[in-house]
Amino acid sequence: MRPTAYVDISEVIDRKVEMLACHASQREWLRAHHGMDAYTEAMKRNSAMRGKEHGIAFAEAFVQHRGLPNPQSDILKNLLEANKFYGTSD
Repeated sequence: MRPTAYVDISEVIDRKVEMLACHASQREWLRAHHGMDAYTEAMKRNSAMRGKEHGIAFAEAFVQHRGLPNPQSDILKNLLEANKFYGTSD
């Protein structure tokens, strides 16, 4: 599914890594079930990939699901656009 809205997180990526690393239970679960210990680096790679799609260092991408009973308009994109926090895939 193609994202409909992006948020530039370049200025806060280091803080996001710190916050994600605080979730010890997630780290333990990922390590035990998937042998994955580099989940913060995986998040950074994904954020960099999304950022590259818009010429910025890091981004988070979102999709507005449309269909019953969800709204038909892209509420998140409209809110982000109104506050100048987004880039669009359009």
